[in-house]
Amino acid sequence: MWLQISFSLIVVFGLCSAASETSDNAWPRPDSTGECQPEYSVYYGNPLHKKNTMEHWGYKKIKGDRVKIWQQCGKLCYDSRGCTHWNWLHGGREDSEQPTCYLSDHSQNTEYVKIWNTFHGSFNCFSDITCQ
Repeated sequence: MWLQISFSLIVVFGLCSAASETSDNAWPRPDSTGECQPEYSVYYGNPLHKKNTMEHWGYKKIKGDRVKIWQQCGKLCYDSRGCTHWNWLHGGREDSEQPTCYLSDHSQNTEYVKIWNTFHGSFNCFSDITCQ
């Protein structure tokens, strides 16, 4: 009898734990404060596409005033169905280079490092935890 009760508790606990996990595919997304520490000098891309193509960086590209800071890029990802993570480039050394946000999905899954002007975060990363 004790074995049966223990097994039942394990099964119920396991189901509750699995149900409480947040999925990046859940829609509408659960409320989130977005607090995080993004990865700096890192981005994720799709190795099947050349680095200068949109498909390498993400499925949607947003430039300019809507994404002046990485937090805006993260919030756009959080609000976009299918977005699992984002890459943000803060522009370049030239004034004409605008900040750019790429909304990404599971196909952009290879990490690239030491790119000086990039930030990366998951779909629920849109508020810098260090600024609270």
